[in-house]
Amino acid sequence: MVKPKNSPYIVGIDLGTSNSTAAIYAKGQSEVISIDGKSMLPSVVHVRDSGEIVVGQPAKSQLLIDPDNTVASVKREIGNSSYEKEFKGQPGKLYTATDLSAEILAKIRSGVDQAGVVDLRGSLRYAVICIPANFDDVKKQATLEAGRLAGFEVIRLLEEPVAASIAYALEAKRDQKILVYDLGGGTFDVSILNVDSTEAEESDFKVLAKEGIPDLGGDDFDLAIMNIVAEDFEKKSGISLFDLKKDQGINRKALRQAQQKLKEAAENVKLELSEADSSEIIVPNFIKDESGTVHNIEMEISREQFQESIYDLLMKTRATMEKALESASLSIEDISRIILVGGSTRVPLVREVVTSMFDKEPYCDMDPATAVARGAAIMGAALGVPADD
Repeated sequence: MVKPKNSPYIVGIDLGTSNSTAAIYAKGQSEVISIDGKSMLPSVVHVRDSGEIVVGQPAKSQLLIDPDNTVASVKREIGNSSYEKEFKGQPGKLYTATDLSAEILAKIRSGVDQAGVVDLRGSLRYAVICIPANFDDVKKQATLEAGRLAGFEVIRLLEEPVAASIAYALEAKRDQKILVYDLGGGTFDVSILNVDSTEAEESDFKVLAKEGIPDLGGDDFDLAIMNIVAEDFEKKSGISLFDLKKDQGINRKALRQAQQKLKEAAENVKLELSEADSSEIIVPNFIKDESGTVHNIEMEISREQFQESIYDLLMKTRATMEKALESASLSIEDISRIILVGGSTRVPLVREVVTSMFDKEPYCDMDPATAVARGAAIMGAALGVPADD
């Protein structure tokens, strides 16, 4: 039997709390790989009643409709030995956070294989997987095991702020203090690094300080928009969208389905308000009340409304940056660069808060949502495949 040939490419993976991304370094540049046609794969796992496991957007669409059989943000539980999840479609089988993370990684592996962006010249085997700067040894080992279960040989676990710095620091030629502002879907992290750089592959990256808020992210921005809409909707219809205990003559499943519709619409509005001064949110056939009347949603939300609703959240991120500077015994003037990471940093107010604090524009040379995966891919190319392969 002929042994399958391994691909010489090493995939860089940002295994995120809310979304995951993958990239490969080829022909002198990092290339983000689309999975299911998107650059970001929702880090969500759902088990259907048939027992079939689905990962990504189809799973995410079940989050509010079938929450008992859907898992999101499993990264928060990685390394937690007491975490076990049973699904209706697979009775008696218990999934650990490592098992669920492996399902996400397996989806990435198959997605990269199928994308056809580059000729992999063999079966994809090697990976650099990114982890938060504050992961302990238990979480690191659990991540390595998830990679193994997904069919990867993980040649390096790379800290996320280091990966982002690598992605941005290709042209850096001098010592720098870099602050990485990482605002993901469910978490916020800030890291300060010293980068001694000639070329990215030869750079010396040292984390000087790391701080974070584990339950603050872009999902909170979506919720802020949802609250604006829900308040307006209740005034017009008398229906409370978030009070599942209140007797409104509407079953819980219908309310959950309405919440899911609103969540998806809010995500789109958030993106639109990053470019426009206002956005119209329209959800036809939104929900039916006890009399049989079908209610729709149609309202306009201004960027000013949105920014007012998230201002206090962003002040918390500013306080966290100040705490990181204090931990590193540095002043604002010591920071050479600010790097934005995570799709939520596209929100204009995020950049305004960072700019006002440091009196300099953050670097925005690439999509902040894919910077970590790109940096991991560059590191993978620098390391190369194991010599015995």
